[in-house]
Order: sequence, then structure tokens, then C-alpha cells
Amino acid sequence: MLAYGMLCGFASLWLANRMVRRPVPCAVFLCMLFGIMIECVQSAFPYRSFETVDIFINCCAVLAVAVPLHFYVRRAFPVKEDAGKVGTNCRLQ
Repeated sequence: MLAYGMLCGFASLWLANRMVRRPVPCAVFLCMLFGIMIECVQSAFPYRSFETVDIFINCCAVLAVAVPLHFYVRRAFPVKEDAGKVGTNCRLQ
């Protein structure tokens, strides 16, 4: 759980630094997709299996970190008022 939480945190901060408009939801999606892919790959190995409980736990860990991280990223990386307009995806520096 700690690893997926840290992955979500680092991915959110990296995406926020890259000026992605919604970094936390993007990071949550990527981390959940990564967890599902790991389970699919793991099912091909002997003595390993595809566990839906593992996917659920990974998703819970990502969401548990994403909630407080959302408020931190909004405060640390404020968005300009015109960021929603076409062609202006700028953040205050």
C-alpha cells in the first residue's frame, strides 16, 4: 500500500510540475492502471495468481493518498484564472 501511495504522490507532483491541468486525477488513473497491469502480468507466472483483492487494496491506497494530496497540489501549484481557456495552460510560478 505504501508503494502505491508514494507512486501516486510522486506522479501527482511530477504532473503538476509539468503543468497538467488536473494532476491528481491523472496520477490516480495512471497508478490504478499500473496496479491492474501488474496483476495481469503476474497471472502469467507460475505460483502467482490474478487477485482482485490486490487490485482493490492498491486502488484504496492510491485514493487514500490522493485526497490530501489534492489539497496540497492545489495550494502549492496555483492555477491562473485564464487556465481554462483554449491555448492557455499556464500556472503561476
